Amino acid sequence: MAVDLHEEEQEIVLVVTNQGTPIPESLLPHVFDPFRRAADSSRQGLGLGLYIAQQIVLAHGGSITASSSPDAGTTSSVRLPRGSVPS
Repeated sequence: MAVDLHEEEQEIVLVVTNQGTPIPESLLPHVFDPFRRAADSSRQGLGLGLYIAQQIVLAHGGSITASSSPDAGTTSSVRLPRGSVPS
């Protein structure tokens, strides 16, 4: 796993990359939907972790994205504004 935290203009950017099993391309657009999990997932859980992370990031005026491929691994990027939380 690799973690990078840096500044870009007026944002703080957190990027986390791992080389685990890639997220299937058909599931990738829905990874932040609540109760969404891969059909063949061997892990237990409700499928709420990424949804909750997204809601926290959005509440702070930021954005979160995910990408995944066999070569590059899975990358989640969080962008948060520096300064005040929007009203």
